[in-house]
Amino acid sequence: MESASSSDAAGGAPLQANSQAPPPTSVDAPPSRRDIYLNRKQRGINLGSWFSLEGWLTPSLFQKAKEPKGSELDVVAGMEPNEAKAMLENHWDNFINDGDLQWMVDHGINTVRIPVGYFHFLAGHPNEQVRALMQGTDFENYAQVYQGAYSRIQRAIKLAAGRNVGVLVDLHGAPGGQNADGHCGVAGGKAALWNSRDDQQKTIEILKAMAAEYSCFENVVGLELINEPKNSGRLQGFYDEAIGQIRSVSPEAAALPLYLGDAWDTNHYTGYVGQRAASDNFLVCDYHLYRCFTPQDQRTRCEEHAHKLHPGTSPHPANKDGCGETAAWLQGMSHRCGGSLIIGEWSAALNPSSLHHLGNEDQQQPAKAEYAHNQWKSYDKFCAGYFFWTLKKEGGPDTGWGFYSAVERGVLPQHLDPHCGRRKPIHELEGARQGAQDGALAGHAGYWDKQNGGPYEHWRFAQGFSLAWNDSIEFMKADESNEIGFIGQWQKTRTAAHAQAKGQGSKMIWEFEHGYNQGLSAFRSVLYA
Repeated sequence: MESASSSDAAGGAPLQANSQAPPPTSVDAPPSRRDIYLNRKQRGINLGSWFSLEGWLTPSLFQKAKEPKGSELDVVAGMEPNEAKAMLENHWDNFINDGDLQWMVDHGINTVRIPVGYFHFLAGHPNEQVRALMQGTDFENYAQVYQGAYSRIQRAIKLAAGRNVGVLVDLHGAPGGQNADGHCGVAGGKAALWNSRDDQQKTIEILKAMAAEYSCFENVVGLELINEPKNSGRLQGFYDEAIGQIRSVSPEAAALPLYLGDAWDTNHYTGYVGQRAASDNFLVCDYHLYRCFTPQDQRTRCEEHAHKLHPGTSPHPANKDGCGETAAWLQGMSHRCGGSLIIGEWSAALNPSSLHHLGNEDQQQPAKAEYAHNQWKSYDKFCAGYFFWTLKKEGGPDTGWGFYSAVERGVLPQHLDPHCGRRKPIHELEGARQGAQDGALAGHAGYWDKQNGGPYEHWRFAQGFSLAWNDSIEFMKADESNEIGFIGQWQKTRTAAHAQAKGQGSKMIWEFEHGYNQGLSAFRSVLYA
């Protein structure tokens, strides 16, 4: 599971060789391990303040920070370089360890999102041209402080691979800052990235280098281009340029899923992803949902927040019966982008004003748990993945922001798979396929044979149905809690492989696609019956 070329590819090879995505897995072959990592439902956690620091999560690292003590730049500017280097390396080595990772796996987490700044990646990179991208940035004078970060990020990815955990690498801080918040690495509230074409192009060069590096790891599930970008007039153009240039880096980078922050314009960017995603262009829309910051959220009681996020009465994603308003909206947004919607950050936190009417902390507990559980169930039902913010923080227990605390105190479940222990065994699922397929094929053929437009090729429908069923079982064989999460994207991949192998110029490829969709739906119905 280690990188095939983590040092070779980075050691001076050009980053702009024209490339195309590698051919998809043969339609006659089961999903590869890589396919499963990329396309399974991501039940995840953020490893916040491991690399990209936030003072409210790890205040001990900000004790000597320069005023206003609002960003990582303030931390390193307030210390001697050797002191800062020693402090940060000790933090990187100890904040998250193998015991944390095993605990996460035991509680149903299969993917982690790791926020990093550009300076973490660049300063210790073995390619001199890549290291040179630090020049002219806010962190240029602190390059020596960060020389050890690059190798530790790689180590983190390999550590996760040892537990079959996927990694979403998130560029949390871009040169100049992509938003006005200190967690982008600089304080000052300027979002200066959008005022500088040079910084924008530098960010794209950094992303190209990151894609070249991390796409070679089997368990890296994607690269998030920039976290929570300001909704600048340049953002969509930036995405267009970045996607195009990243896809040209290498065959591996061409196939790497790219995650796009929606800048809180979810309707627009789910549409953007839906229009541009293809079998050879895996794109994902990332939405962050918090309900504790705005005046309206603070005026809303916990019970109402929970009601709006109620997942409904059915486990099936197409069924909105009983759904709350926000949960139904999520289903609609997911549909707009072909199912490739994740909740990249969420929490169980609410403003005290949403809770004080319930009494003391113990009396608030049931309502907080309902709110958190409804979020979790809706995200699992309607989205391809979700990542709680965050695993841990310094200080006392915090069930709103700390996953450890939330699980230990019952605000969140003991296992993130809502169907854990309740799925039918694989041998039963295998035995149920033929009957389900025969019924679906009879219905399909019975309808279309009465329509104009034939002759039809119903064997394609049967092959699609059978493949969807078998693919679903292969995901489960890798891990019993695995299920296909990026349904639309994986269906595009399988349909493209079918067309390539068996298309023969046919206009009836849609029958395979219909069969695949019905196979996925029928499998779920049997799985959860």
